Amino acid sequence: MSTHGINGANANYDGNNKEKIKITLYDCSGEKGVLLLSQYSFYKNMTVDNENDYKIEKSFNKRGMEGIEAYDKNRQYSDISFLYNDRFGVNIKVYNMNRESVWESINNLKFDELLK
Repeated sequence: MSTHGINGANANYDGNNKEKIKITLYDCSGEKGVLLLSQYSFYKNMTVDNENDYKIEKSFNKRGMEGIEAYDKNRQYSDISFLYNDRFGVNIKVYNMNRESVWESINNLKFDELLK
């Protein structure tokens, strides 16, 4: 995205038992970044609370993270999109990990370091 004037970063983690975490982060400040801000604001302002035998879709607001979580129970796949501190757009995709472990991993990330 830097070629379009938007700063961002990617991080990948491969763990035990085929666990994978892929994080994409965008800085939504500046003239070009504001284009992404509207997309992530949509996730922030959307209210979802659905659960069935196969999938969970929920809105959340935790530690400055406001967005949407989708979790496929059978595949143990999470797709989480949120706006952090009204500035950073974040996508997290997690494979082969139960939902509790996903949130434990996310809670260990130090997003507040982005603001320094």
